[in-house]
Amino acid sequence: MKTIWPANDWKFRIGAAAIFVLGMLAAASARQSKDASALLAEARDQHQPAERRKAAMLELLKSHKVEATDSVYELALRSETDINIRVQAVQAFGEAGSIENSAHLSFLLQLYNPFVLREAVALSINNTGCSAGWVSNVLHYLERTWNGEHAFEDRFMTNPSVKEDFQRDKRNLETLLLGALLHNKQDTRLVLANVYGLGTELPSPTAIRAVDKLAGKTFCPDLRKAYTLAPPPDESIRKQLLEVLDGTCRGR
Repeated sequence: MKTIWPANDWKFRIGAAAIFVLGMLAAASARQSKDASALLAEARDQHQPAERRKAAMLELLKSHKVEATDSVYELALRSETDINIRVQAVQAFGEAGSIENSAHLSFLLQLYNPFVLREAVALSINNTGCSAGWVSNVLHYLERTWNGEHAFEDRFMTNPSVKEDFQRDKRNLETLLLGALLHNKQDTRLVLANVYGLGTELPSPTAIRAVDKLAGKTFCPDLRKAYTLAPPPDESIRKQLLEVLDGTCRGR
């Protein structure tokens, strides 16, 4: 049956077309919202196979929608969430390969989080690449470990052999994070200067320790400035500085 339009009523035709397009867009939006809700429910479901959960998380991340990304991050963030799901959410960020998300992940580098989660964060940060936002978080985490603060797992470490295994795992985690910092030397140098005093008369113990651990010629000249300008008044810091200058930074 042929549609009869009012004669010469172009406004009517345009209005009808607009209503049709808006209806289609609304339907598509509702369908996408429903799909996202279904994917999130699948990602949260502890009874789903691990591969299926992670596939749902990746699907959400690859939609590039803020709400979807936030929902996966919430899974990684919440301590009440099953630890396996939290780790999978972090791994999904790494596999999605979004550099912008590395800053979000670095906030999970907290000593109160389980080691497996911190390790997953370090691996994912290395996979996603470097962004300026995470450098401060990584250095702050390393500062706390170098200062001897206790981590989540330390309260359970009573067996000496198990404790030694964990110490080795922690050293491997530190190596991962230092490698990520070296891949982003420019921002690392900036944070070490602005936050930890590298290149000034009073570099903090963390700045000195970081240069020693990073063992890169990029940072040694900045550290040498401290002694050139004026030796630090604190004897312990002065001793630490001289050890690094005469060791790691010798000839650099």
